[in-house]
Amino acid sequence: MPMAEMTPDPKGEGKGARRLHPSSLIFGLGSAARRLLIPGIVVLLASRGNRADLWLMALFIPAAVGTLIKFVSYRYRFGRDDIVVREGIVTRNERHIPYSRIQNIDLVQNPLHRLLQVAEVRLETAGGEKPEAVMKVLSL
Repeated sequence: MPMAEMTPDPKGEGKGARRLHPSSLIFGLGSAARRLLIPGIVVLLASRGNRADLWLMALFIPAAVGTLIKFVSYRYRFGRDDIVVREGIVTRNERHIPYSRIQNIDLVQNPLHRLLQVAEVRLETAGGEKPEAVMKVLSL
């Protein structure tokens, strides 16, 4: 990697910064639909004409906007000594994960991931119970 790409970038948006794969929007919207629309449709059908719970399905709209914001704001960069993950618009979060602290890398693919030639990558370090970074829908 040329030295110019390894220099610190305070905004995290330089030559080395990368985005998630565009299909992450599809996966994010599908996840929101599973959480909100499908149960809403089941409740709607079970209520037999009572439309009072229909507004619950409108919660899909903020979930879809959140998915779009995450896609637009999520960046990651491979540096010389670490991986820098930056996300957020209002509240920005930037994590520097040194390569020496990474103990496990999980690559998760379901059939749709394999079809689109993408994967979800989880970076785990010794210090936490949950993954240090979850990079959903990266290009293989």
